[in-house]
Amino acid sequence: MSDFDFEDDDDSGDRISEDDIFIRRDEDDELLPVEQEIPALGGTAKVVPMPYGKVQKYLGDVGPNEMLDAGALVDILTSHVVDPDLSGMTRDDLEERMKPMAPQAFLLAVFQASGVDGNLVDDGEGGAEVELDPGNRS
Repeated sequence: MSDFDFEDDDDSGDRISEDDIFIRRDEDDELLPVEQEIPALGGTAKVVPMPYGKVQKYLGDVGPNEMLDAGALVDILTSHVVDPDLSGMTRDDLEERMKPMAPQAFLLAVFQASGVDGNLVDDGEGGAEVELDPGNRS
């Protein structure tokens, strides 16, 4: 995985491990999905976390009170939500078929799995927007 040497000889539970700071990958170096709770939808999903550079790419594209455009949202959901499988989702599916809360709930799950804090806030139109903790936007 890396050249870092993490020896886990401390069983206190307080020691930071390699799993706490690196996204897990399989033997082919592919990112591994994690189970993420999605309270707004009443269940869980398997999502593939985004590495730091990709999170910064998307967060750098929007200001603090702006939303990602539909194309970026579709890109994130199709490549990072694996169960349910959203890989074939289109922009039309996003705009015409998904319930108003679902896209932002999945987006928040991906960001949270990637280590970015945030929550859903009511958008006043029956849906939601992702509000990210500004401390995690650097």
